[in-house]
Amino acid sequence: MTRVVFLHRPGHANFGGKIMRCDQLAAIAQRHLGDRYHFEVLAPPPRRFPVRQRRFAQSLQGAVVILLKNAAASLTPRALEILRARVRGLCIDHLDVPASNETFGLVDVHIAASFRGKEILEKTLAGHSDLPAGIEIKHLAHHADPRLSPLARGAERFSIGYFGKPSNTVLASSLATRILSPDYGRDENFASVVEGMQRCPMHYCVRAPAGRPAVAERLAKPFTKGFNAAAVGANVLVNRQVDDAVAYLGEDYPFLIDDLSEASINEAIEKARELFGGPEWARGLDTMREVRARTAPAEIARQLGDILALFD
Repeated sequence: MTRVVFLHRPGHANFGGKIMRCDQLAAIAQRHLGDRYHFEVLAPPPRRFPVRQRRFAQSLQGAVVILLKNAAASLTPRALEILRARVRGLCIDHLDVPASNETFGLVDVHIAASFRGKEILEKTLAGHSDLPAGIEIKHLAHHADPRLSPLARGAERFSIGYFGKPSNTVLASSLATRILSPDYGRDENFASVVEGMQRCPMHYCVRAPAGRPAVAERLAKPFTKGFNAAAVGANVLVNRQVDDAVAYLGEDYPFLIDDLSEASINEAIEKARELFGGPEWARGLDTMREVRARTAPAEIARQLGDILALFD
């Protein structure tokens, strides 16, 4: 049985991306692929302990190792050299961090968590003719939070909520009183967030582009908030510019907005309120059911299994 290790940076054990893309993904994979692979989540010793780092790298002999984001930077050059020589396969799950010059040729597989991220990786790596042959770029969709489940019946009245860090959305002061936004801080408060997600029939997923245009050209984020909404059977209000939103929802999804102006967002909320419970609302929910199927645990595991099969 092949050992598969999700490797994250020391000190990142409680980071949201690590929890979802290492702990939760490992649990999903173990449930669906456990007859062929054994999944673990590990972090290397700190760089200030080079001997321990070398021993750690040696201990991964024969494993398939998936580095989360910039985990390679937490290894000394010698430990990374040992790791590269000893493992069966080495991957980087870039998630929402751009590929770096140091990692282009380091791994066998670059993993993108979004369609947009895969496009960026393909374009970036195509510009490096000096890379070793055989490097693969694969898409591994993000999953919804496993703590979420669909409501037994739909909500009886309209409400809209934002479930994330305030810094990650566009929320004018005039909108703050119209959009529910529970504390998205420490994990011990997450039970209230889950409850809010599951009783709110529309999730607010509006997001501004990532910083300067040059940054946006190198950076993509998975449509996780949309996947969470789909998991609970909610519609989403989202701008077309959000990475992968149109790819999953389609151009004619009824609750897409074209721009980030306060007037457009207010108008879209009023439109959603008017359409709540009607045919267009139901059409939106049909689309969200398709999104839920495309990001279901079994489908995520299938995609991961295709990547791991490259090393069989």
